[in-house]
Amino acid sequence: MKRVLFILFVFFGVVISTEVKSWDELWWARRWEIQLFELIEDGNLHYEYAIFPYKPFEMPVMKEHPRAAAQLDSVIADSMKWQKSLEWALDSLKPRYGPAAGLSDKLRKEMIYYLYNNRLISLKKPLRFDSYYPNWYFHGGAGTSEVGWIRYFGVIGEEPDLEGLFSISWAPTDNNVMEASRALQMFNDAKQEGVFANRAIDPKWDNVLSIAPCTLFNRSAIRIKIPLEYGDIFWDCRVPDTLLVFALAKGDYEYLVSFTTLPSTSPIFGEYKEPSFYEDWIEQVLVLEP
Repeated sequence: MKRVLFILFVFFGVVISTEVKSWDELWWARRWEIQLFELIEDGNLHYEYAIFPYKPFEMPVMKEHPRAAAQLDSVIADSMKWQKSLEWALDSLKPRYGPAAGLSDKLRKEMIYYLYNNRLISLKKPLRFDSYYPNWYFHGGAGTSEVGWIRYFGVIGEEPDLEGLFSISWAPTDNNVMEASRALQMFNDAKQEGVFANRAIDPKWDNVLSIAPCTLFNRSAIRIKIPLEYGDIFWDCRVPDTLLVFALAKGDYEYLVSFTTLPSTSPIFGEYKEPSFYEDWIEQVLVLEP
């Protein structure tokens, strides 16, 4: 009975939100979530699969087209070696030959999203998450174990709504002294690459508000604060927000960690959280290695 009520609840939520506005990646994330919990409820997956940062599994669309999925996954694996991102794959990864060539654009892109998701989940990274955090879903990424980045987005409610952005990037370094000029260059490079925000939300940037030293993971770090306006999917409006970016070096890597600062209760209403909240929060959930 609980399962029936859950499916009906999700179904009506999806119907309502589809009538408001459509955004493919939001629905792909929602389908991924629904499928994940159905498999766990049926006993086909262990409950730990539902805990962020999750584990890879096959979506039905991949099982329905196994040869096409295998071909796309092989091309994705090669493209990631060359720092090709999800957005690049959605725009450009369209095989002319083989089983994937016969897929419709919509189906091919959905499969690419799930395959990239699994690849980035499985990617060995110089970091790990040490605490549960709900409602984060894969929103973009590129790279390898040595150099790469991942962006997540929050999804809230049965009427899927964008709930802020979080990203982390890493690259090898032999310089553990983080200075403002170096942090600003890292920030500008990542911004140009599209690390902080997907173009689907049409991000608009203002001038940097501040660049200040801080301490993160017992390391000297730099905090950059910059206004970021983007399109909200459900409400169909522009949302003024602030992005906090932390640059630091630890061990053999340099990192950029970013958060949008609107509270998790709503993408439109609520109070601003001070930067110290995010610094404390990062240290509670994220472990940088080695």
